[in-house]
Amino acid sequence: MFKNNRHNQHYIAQVEQKLNSIDPTRDKKKRRIFEYELQDREKLKYKLTDPNGVKIESNLSANDLYSFELFSDKTTSNFEIFFGRYENNIEKLTSELITKLQNRENIDKELLHKLVFAKLLNFIRNPFSIEKVINTFGKCADLKPVDAVLLAEYEKLEINNPLIDDNLLIQLKVTREQFVTWLKTIFILIVMEINGKTIGELFVESILDESSHTVLMRLYSYDSEIWQSKT
Repeated sequence: MFKNNRHNQHYIAQVEQKLNSIDPTRDKKKRRIFEYELQDREKLKYKLTDPNGVKIESNLSANDLYSFELFSDKTTSNFEIFFGRYENNIEKLTSELITKLQNRENIDKELLHKLVFAKLLNFIRNPFSIEKVINTFGKCADLKPVDAVLLAEYEKLEINNPLIDDNLLIQLKVTREQFVTWLKTIFILIVMEINGKTIGELFVESILDESSHTVLMRLYSYDSEIWQSKT
């Protein structure tokens, strides 16, 4: 359920980057995406780091970012399989949504629910958003699975986890306690299920439930690609 050999763990899914890549039709290992260096956040000043783009395969990822147990065969327990359940549908859902927009067709609520949570997961799993994720969903870390198997895995999320990279913590400007709270939050949101749906999926359904409050959602599309390098 958790064990696999995926050590290069992306916090923005490769398929998500593919949708914004220079040439999505290229072979997976050859796909590239433009990367920009932020020079001034207030003035929105940035510059292109490489006119050829950077390889998606190693972009926006970190080694064993979500791993919490190491085995003798060099595999680890992590969240990659659970992330994959959503990543596998992002391209299909996005394409379906764009087609419906172009044809001015009604958009199914289930499609929106799935796509919104897949996009929200980009925020939840982003290590540079740890403090914001804790502020938004941190109470989830107070919950525990009732299933004995899941509880045993959940309790492995500890601050003395040797797979937590101290240099990464310095880069992220977070403590071990915050990092573990973040991992526990991810666990609760994407692993625990109620009636076949994860806590995260149920959260999205709740905030988009128009029967209890007004929901306004705007969808924007563009007719052509616009790219401009600022130096």
